[in-house]
Amino acid sequence: MQHPRTAFLWQGGRNVHERKRESQALNLPVRSGQDAAMPDTAGLDATATGGVEGACHTFPSFNALLLRELEALFAGAVVLPAIAARYLIAAARAAACTTPPGLAVADGAVVPLAGPLACLAEPFAPPPGTLDACLMALAPVLAQVPASRGVDALAGAETLHPWACAVWDLLPSTARILASGGDERLDGQAGNGLNRYGVGSLPRPEVLAFASSTASDPSPRGFAAARAARLSLVRALARDWPDKAAMAATVAATVMETKAFLAGFFGVDSPDHVILAASGTDCAMAATAVCALRGSPVTIVLPGAEETGSGVPQAARGRHFASRTAHGVAVEKDGVVEGFSPRTVCVPVAVREADGARRTARDVLADCTVHIEQAIRMGRRVLLYVLDVSKTGLVMPDIAGVEALCQRFPGQVDVLVDGCQARFLPEQAGAFLRRGWAVMVTGSKFYAGPTFCGALLLPRRWRARLAGEGEGQHAGLPPGLADYAWRTEWPAAPATACLPEGFNAGLFLRWQGACAEMAAFAATPERERQHRLDLFLSGVAKALSACPMVRLLPTTQAGEAGHWMWEDSILTFLVLAPSAREADHVRPAVLDMERSRRLHRWLQADLSPYVPDGPQAAGLRALVALPCHVGQPVALPCAQALGGVAGALRIAASARHVTAGEADAATETAALVRDVGQVLGKLVFVLDHWESIAARDPAPCAAGVF
Repeated sequence: MQHPRTAFLWQGGRNVHERKRESQALNLPVRSGQDAAMPDTAGLDATATGGVEGACHTFPSFNALLLRELEALFAGAVVLPAIAARYLIAAARAAACTTPPGLAVADGAVVPLAGPLACLAEPFAPPPGTLDACLMALAPVLAQVPASRGVDALAGAETLHPWACAVWDLLPSTARILASGGDERLDGQAGNGLNRYGVGSLPRPEVLAFASSTASDPSPRGFAAARAARLSLVRALARDWPDKAAMAATVAATVMETKAFLAGFFGVDSPDHVILAASGTDCAMAATAVCALRGSPVTIVLPGAEETGSGVPQAARGRHFASRTAHGVAVEKDGVVEGFSPRTVCVPVAVREADGARRTARDVLADCTVHIEQAIRMGRRVLLYVLDVSKTGLVMPDIAGVEALCQRFPGQVDVLVDGCQARFLPEQAGAFLRRGWAVMVTGSKFYAGPTFCGALLLPRRWRARLAGEGEGQHAGLPPGLADYAWRTEWPAAPATACLPEGFNAGLFLRWQGACAEMAAFAATPERERQHRLDLFLSGVAKALSACPMVRLLPTTQAGEAGHWMWEDSILTFLVLAPSAREADHVRPAVLDMERSRRLHRWLQADLSPYVPDGPQAAGLRALVALPCHVGQPVALPCAQALGGVAGALRIAASARHVTAGEADAATETAALVRDVGQVLGKLVFVLDHWESIAARDPAPCAAGVF
């Protein structure tokens, strides 16, 4: 018996012109026979077509993307009609929601969907009738997927709508989901899709990237891992329906697998000692919530507040650090999160002198001690931060001194290691935990995973508080955390019962990308990693020292000559002002924060239009067209800068730079050091042509391929 919806099905005997006319009526692109044979990577060679900003890009057709998604979902397997229908809608929604928010495309590169397919790009699942019409429009495409030939997807339409309603938010493309599940720091800017840190959710292999101290675009490896995880999740959810318990178990299992990887990587007792968070700043709020379970008001002693995340001082006090939470809830920035005590205090401790020089570890520890003594006399509990490392590579205060403080005030001081830069060997995290100290880490700094993905690693005593063990226990976590975290991201414990059930797909995919980078790092022998780090940092330090327009700040390099510590993997430098030259100035002026921000932005832009004609113009245009990404400027006291504050830029090693590749260490590292030389060459060009570039203020380049 013919299904009532088969009247709209494509009949295989019609020629391609008839199919094209019918598909155009539904706005469904049709590929020719040659197109149909294109591999899964179709469209990956699309290139940028924009002008100075390079913000406009071409993308594969909707049909090419649809087939690529379908082939990946089916993976050669024959499925039931109901699952085929779900795969078809899932693939079509991913194709319709391809470009990250804010990314402009060239005129005509992407034709907006119309007719029944327009619903695919909407934020909510369409009504049943609209979804049925969409399925009918898409069904003929299954004939081009070998595994689905002969499968009547329309026969599986009866259960399609409730399934789509349940999973609609999980069906956009990998790039779109990677840019979700966080505060406004993740939002792409109009035109190029890059967020305020200068990165997006698509790989940009053309970028000379040395910005792991701030943020990194996903690498092809990380993006592929995130995409594979998304496809696997969609398959599982299509299979599990209508068993909602099975679907919830699938989601919980994916979160637990991420926690298990992190626990094994960092030497944590168990996955149940890991809290996942949308950023390192979210980790700081979670840490205060656990510390406050003891019941006493909390004083946070925070060394280097100016060299940690800008929102950490607010989050540590239990205050909103952005205008939108990770769950998309609009909040008032700096307002107290519901359930956190307004009596929570954060005391900053300077780690640099008034002239910008680093303070001694002894002096920093002495200041911390004074604040700790005062808080304890007032009957308050102390949460002491240990920076390992800061934005410019400082470790403060001294680890041995902190241990002495804990022995002096047993049970009264909690220690939280801010390891969000993750510039220590993984086993060092386990050593901190065995001391009873909690550790914040991210997968998006040294490991160069997609931004933002954080985790709070709990020592046994902190985990016990969540279980209600110990004295002075509070009833539970602050209710306001429900706007920031889902229950599966925290350990299963009485204190976490107030958190809602849910799933942050963006956070999950970002961690999948980061875990791929971490696994590649771990697969490289330790001696090889150290050798590559030594070669890279030594070469970069020489390049910076040789550049006449920058001043490399001192590092804490220790050990034998040429041997670098992981904590030293951020090289910080000041940039001389455009008019400054050593020949004319004994103490040349350096860039202040505002001009450093502009320089940082322009380094990522295509500056070839600003090269004057001449015999060397072609080579110079090629150089300054390269997008170069370094660490965002950090405010440092400096008398030579306008207003007394300089903006220090950073070049940092990342896991990608020390992970073994196809060539030997010397060859690959030499290429990276040459790239740094190109970055510095472009930097000097900007300084020499400052006024003409400032007149047009070009924007950073977006992804050039998809």
